[in-house]
Amino acid sequence: MARWNPGDYDAQKDWQRMLWHWLKDYNRQQGDHAPIYLGYGTDDPYVKGHSLLAAYLPPEQVIAVDGGHSFGTFKEIWEIFLDRDILQ
Repeated sequence: MARWNPGDYDAQKDWQRMLWHWLKDYNRQQGDHAPIYLGYGTDDPYVKGHSLLAAYLPPEQVIAVDGGHSFGTFKEIWEIFLDRDILQ
């Protein structure tokens, strides 16, 4: 993603490109800002996008658990976040 150039786009119509562009810039910003954490189920239908983002984040900021796009998976991820005291 560091070498990716988003090109020109309409942020009102191409929200996915806008979001990835924001993520790219956010990670390069200097200063004190909150880290981005990612939690997802390995059987989630959006796992390809999650995997792209996970590769860009430090491993300690990524939680991947067995499960799909469901409340049970979300609950397991949330409990891991709480156990790690991420939300100080």
